[in-house]
Amino acid sequence: MAKIDCSENESVNFLCLKCGECCRHIEAFIEIIPYQHDGICGFLQGDLCAIYENRPDLCDYKRAYTYFADYLTEIEYKEMVLYFCKKFQQMKKC
Repeated sequence: MAKIDCSENESVNFLCLKCGECCRHIEAFIEIIPYQHDGICGFLQGDLCAIYENRPDLCDYKRAYTYFADYLTEIEYKEMVLYFCKKFQQMKKC
């Protein structure tokens, strides 16, 4: 299961399981990321990102926080990410 450190003094930290589920539900995020008609990111290959080193800010957990910093505390952001991660994990098809 995904692990995050919710300590207020810690920097944003999230352990990605590399399951690809968030990329399979890209319609849940902002629409600037290219995705296929079925809601799957066009850069997903298997469970991994084909452009990982050059992925958009919103696909990078730490960089994405800058988009939410005016609205959420770091702890609230971590809780939101963990919530969606768990929901996506529940949707994972075997």
